[in-house]
Amino acid sequence: MLCVDRESNPDHNFGRVHMFAGLRRSMFNKEIFLVTSKMSITGFQDLTLQFLFDDFEFADAVITLNRASLINRISVSGTLSIHRLVQFAGFTWLNLTEKLLYLDSAIRILFFGFPNTWKQRGYQQGHDWASWETCSVVVPHVSWLMSLTDKYNLKPTDLEFNAELIFRAESYLWETEQPTAARHFFEYGLQLNISKSSENYAQAYRLLGHIGLDVAQLHAALSAYKKALSLRLEIGDENSPALADVYDSIACSYAEIGDVDSAFENLSKAGDIHYAHNRPIWVECWKLQGLAMDQIMTSKFPKHSGDIVLLSRMKYMKGEKEEAQRLISRTIDSMFILARMLQADGESYLAAKLLREIVDMSRDVPEMKGHLAWALWCWAEAESNIGDEKEAATLRDMAKAERDKIEGRETVDGSTDNSFMSLVGWMLW
Repeated sequence: MLCVDRESNPDHNFGRVHMFAGLRRSMFNKEIFLVTSKMSITGFQDLTLQFLFDDFEFADAVITLNRASLINRISVSGTLSIHRLVQFAGFTWLNLTEKLLYLDSAIRILFFGFPNTWKQRGYQQGHDWASWETCSVVVPHVSWLMSLTDKYNLKPTDLEFNAELIFRAESYLWETEQPTAARHFFEYGLQLNISKSSENYAQAYRLLGHIGLDVAQLHAALSAYKKALSLRLEIGDENSPALADVYDSIACSYAEIGDVDSAFENLSKAGDIHYAHNRPIWVECWKLQGLAMDQIMTSKFPKHSGDIVLLSRMKYMKGEKEEAQRLISRTIDSMFILARMLQADGESYLAAKLLREIVDMSRDVPEMKGHLAWALWCWAEAESNIGDEKEAATLRDMAKAERDKIEGRETVDGSTDNSFMSLVGWMLW
């Protein structure tokens, strides 16, 4: 049984424990705290938190708490942890005012420790892959704060601050191909009582539309994009580059739905805005991101995989099959396209092997339910080409069963390649 004597421990030690109690118990990284040295002390009203602003005082605090067995330190990784009972005791001892104080402080620490680029434009949209290590450290703590506010029915003092932190975390999850978790974060942030006439609110809906496209919910994506458009217009963003981005997104969803006229109409609106800002290069495809074809082909940014896939398809259609297969191998999600290329060339055994691997990888990943159904359907075709009709029939039944498990699907259920292909997000495939 854990017994902590509050009377025999200095108050500043308990202030430090309370600060850790506001973060996820299993993984504190000292860099999250040390970033506060670059912050203003504004917002940190409790003097026991001043140790966060000095590297030496922070190190001394860690040593003191570690000796008191209130936290643990892993010297190799530099991470800190707190036992769940200590964390529970540290938080339950607090009254409501104190809980809010430490909750607000934890939010501020994470806010300033999270890269603030989620709304910026560039060839690496959002946080950019180079900062993902930092993002991955912060996100679990954001999730923990969300659960704390729900469990104790807390309301952070600055809801806008809290919402933007959640939106930044969601953007990282979306960039790293975790649309299900990303959608949860966004919907959580949007239900907070924040200003609906703000850039953050509009950008959140645009990224929610991106998630819809990624999970093949095209009409849901279009609805989110239109909401982002109306919000941009309400806050006076007429003819701004941000509004052009929304028109571009709306065009993408219309193109996927098959409404080409509406897609071109919205692309034209986006183009007019770019021309008005003397930025004609932003109207073009790869040059929109400031990159040439060879730069796209060598890019490490995962969101360029869609461009690489498109380029590979173009090469294949032009008969440049070796170049097409070389390019497609650069993207993790492209085993399927390679399998289809092999299948088209009569290499059904190799295609079936690749499709089997895709099925194995997809089974336990929520974001890949559509991929699983589509891969099973194509695997059935490969087995049929090999001559194993019994196996093909079994795989078709499995494909239909997996399709029936997909919630929120917008496609018409059918027994055709197109009906199964429409279950999969637009960019990856």
